[in-house]
Amino acid sequence: MITQATSTADSKQKSILVEQAFFASRAKQSMKNPEELTVEEAKIQQPLKPVTLAVDLAQFTTDTTSETAVPVTVRITGQLSGQPFTVEQQTMVFLLATLPNGGMWHPGDGHVHTDGLAYKDYIPSQYVPGREDMYGYSDAVDWASVCMRRDQANSKGMQWLVITDHAGAAARCPTQARLDSDSEWLVYEQACQLATTQDSPTVTVCSGEELATKELNESGDVTGHLLSYANSQYAASYGNGTCQSLINNVIGAGGFGVVAHPYKNALGIGIPWSDWNAAPWNGLEIMSNESSPNANAIAKWDQQLLSKLGDEIVGNYWCVAMANSDVHTSSSAGWGANMNYIYTGSYSAPGTSPSVVWDAIRNGRSTASSDGSFAAATVNGFYPGSHTTVVRNSTVSVFVTGTPLSTKGYTNAQVRIIKNGSLATTQNIPIDGISNFTTTMPMTVSQNCYIRAEVVYSNGIQSGYCLVNPVFIGTSN
Repeated sequence: MITQATSTADSKQKSILVEQAFFASRAKQSMKNPEELTVEEAKIQQPLKPVTLAVDLAQFTTDTTSETAVPVTVRITGQLSGQPFTVEQQTMVFLLATLPNGGMWHPGDGHVHTDGLAYKDYIPSQYVPGREDMYGYSDAVDWASVCMRRDQANSKGMQWLVITDHAGAAARCPTQARLDSDSEWLVYEQACQLATTQDSPTVTVCSGEELATKELNESGDVTGHLLSYANSQYAASYGNGTCQSLINNVIGAGGFGVVAHPYKNALGIGIPWSDWNAAPWNGLEIMSNESSPNANAIAKWDQQLLSKLGDEIVGNYWCVAMANSDVHTSSSAGWGANMNYIYTGSYSAPGTSPSVVWDAIRNGRSTASSDGSFAAATVNGFYPGSHTTVVRNSTVSVFVTGTPLSTKGYTNAQVRIIKNGSLATTQNIPIDGISNFTTTMPMTVSQNCYIRAEVVYSNGIQSGYCLVNPVFIGTSN
């Protein structure tokens, strides 16, 4: 694999080959007892001596990217039986996950609706028995099936999506399709699986749900919609009609909850989350079919991050911010614009593994984008969602990179670094509207904190927003 990687001119294929070789070299035969070595493994491990080499990228005369191959000569000198010797070997160091890059970040949408059952209910001539992947259970107004949404996502360059059809009782909403039983959930789950594996393995179609405290035609002061992610069984809406009951239902189904459209948009339209004392929720939409971040949602996100900082630093809690389209029709402005880039550490798309998508979202390894522009950030090399410890009052390095949406002609990228909910520093970077940019910003850490990055692309007329989820930092003396 290494020989192939050295000779190939395709940078992406080069990285995939090296990555595969790396994981192959780590594979153990004795997986039943992974801490124990077989006799063969012990023979290999015994003469090995790990050595860490630090490469200062600033010393390179050419730009380095995540696919750069750096020639390194390893020279070992010593004495054997009183005689000096030198062993020299040249090898290639491939920069894979060292720098944030678009290749390991995969775009998708976490709030998508279908209405495929319309074909069965209203156009029976187009109903195909045995093709559950063509149908759905929700209120999309364009009669889109699971397969149709998948194909639309693929055409917009997305590699994964979460179908979040509405859960509830059809009797309480007789004019619209609803997931309202365990048996329907099984068919719905199968539809998503088939749409992933049968026709288009390059788009990962995950089965989620959108739960509600009530239907729109029902009275009451309590409102709220919760996206149910990674549940292994049907999660019901309503309960006792509270936000807490939705959270309980999601947890009971084995999933985690992301608050959908928590505040009304700039036009005063939306179904807000009405009980912030309900817990635990694990994320919220800071953009929901919106062209810019919702200021109230960002404030709530920062408030939650700060209040849970102790748990976040030790890796017991994450609160992920997302940008989703909540698409109900293919003409929706947010469909293909609001999206999330998840970091998986692999150049290969999630493919047929929904668990890869769930894991990245659950652990906050993502960037929320308003228009498909990309940005990522690391703190001392740690990716979003990571937690680390530094010496109090030491300086950390915040590395930010991004690629603007090429069709917008953006001329400036404003980088904002947020620490514990406050703007710590900002930098304006001229860009050509096509190429990616990189910048490194030092920052002193005097107490436990989270650090996150925002990138605002602009051309004097319109703007694109990227909000990178945070890195959590504990401090020691």
